[in-house]
Amino acid sequence: MKTKMKNTIKIVLAMTLALLMTVGAFATETESKTAEVKSKTVEVKGYTEDVPADGLDKVKSNFSITNVIDTFKSEKITTTLNHGFVVDGSTTITSLDSAAIFEAYKLTDKDKFEYDSEKPLPTSGKADIYIYDSKTGKSNKKTVEVSELGNYEIDFPSYQSGCTIEITEPGDYYVRFRYEAIAGAAEAVITVKASDTEKKEEKETTEEKPVVETLTATPTASKVLVNSKETAFDAYNIKGNNYFKIRDLANVVSGSEKQFDVTWDADKKVINLVSKKAYTVVGGEMAKGDGQEKTSTTNTSPIYKDGEKIELTAYTIGGNNYFKLRDIAKVFNIGVTWDNETKTVGIDTSKGYVEQ
Repeated sequence: MKTKMKNTIKIVLAMTLALLMTVGAFATETESKTAEVKSKTVEVKGYTEDVPADGLDKVKSNFSITNVIDTFKSEKITTTLNHGFVVDGSTTITSLDSAAIFEAYKLTDKDKFEYDSEKPLPTSGKADIYIYDSKTGKSNKKTVEVSELGNYEIDFPSYQSGCTIEITEPGDYYVRFRYEAIAGAAEAVITVKASDTEKKEEKETTEEKPVVETLTATPTASKVLVNSKETAFDAYNIKGNNYFKIRDLANVVSGSEKQFDVTWDADKKVINLVSKKAYTVVGGEMAKGDGQEKTSTTNTSPIYKDGEKIELTAYTIGGNNYFKLRDIAKVFNIGVTWDNETKTVGIDTSKGYVEQ
C-alpha cells in the first residue's frame, strides 16, 4: 500500500564532502554540474537541531552517499532547510553508526513524496537483535545478516555501522536513518541519473540504424557530354537512376564556377564536399570500367557540404562512392539535360540546375 509520508520532525542536514572533511557551514552545492567534476562521497548528519554551526564538527555523521555530483533543496522531508543529492549512475549508501532504522525507498511520485512503505530496498550487512529466552527469562544478543531479520519476531534491530544499500537504477529515492528512542533522524532525497556511458548505450540502442541495401549496378550505356564534349565515365544505373563516381564528377567540373573538392575524414568516417574549390586529384579518376555488372551497397557514411550535413543517396561499388548525378547537380547548381532521342546525358557548368 502506498503511503504519503509527512514528516514534521525539524532537522537540519549538515553535509560534508568526504574529500574535504571540514564543516564550518551548511554545504548547499557541489563544485559544479559539469561532467569534468568528479563525483564525491558526502556524509549526512542529522540530530543537529540544537547544535550551533561552530559545533557541527563534533556531531557524528550518520550515513554516507557515494557518486554525488550535485545537490538540491528538498522541502519534502522537513519544514527546515534540507538538501537532496544528485548521483551519477549509481550510489552506495553506508551507515556510519548503529541504527534502529536504516532504509531506503524508491519514490513513486517525487512531487507528492509518495513511496510504497512495504517495499524498502535491500540492505546488506549485519544487525544485532535480542532474543528472549523463556527458560532463563533473559534476552540474549545475537548478530545476524540483515537479510535474515524476517525470520525473527523483533521490534527494532540494531543495524551495525557499515550496512549498505545499493541503488543502481535511475530515479528518485528517500533514505532515512534513526536511532532507537531518540527524537530526530537523518534523511535525504537522492536523484540517480543515468551515467554518460548508460546514456551513450541507450542512444546507440534507440537510434535508427541506416538500412543497407545490396543491389545490382548495371553499366550506363548513355553517352555523356560535359560542356558539349563527349566524356567517358565508369557510371552505373541503379534502380533506374544514373550514378557517377563522385570524384569523377568533381574532376570534370574542376576549373569552372561550379567546381568542388572531395575529401574523406578517415577518423570520423565522413565524406566532405567543398564548393568553390578546385578538385584535389588522388589518382584513379576517370578510370575506364570493364562494362560488367557490379554489386553495390548503400553508403552509410555521413555527407557534409561546406560543413553542413546533407542527405544524399550514395552507393559503394568496388571501394568507390557513386552518387546520383541529379543529386550532385542540384547541390552545386549544375545544369543537367537528357536527350531521349540520342540517349545522351548533358552536364553544363554554365547553366543552373532545373528540377525535372
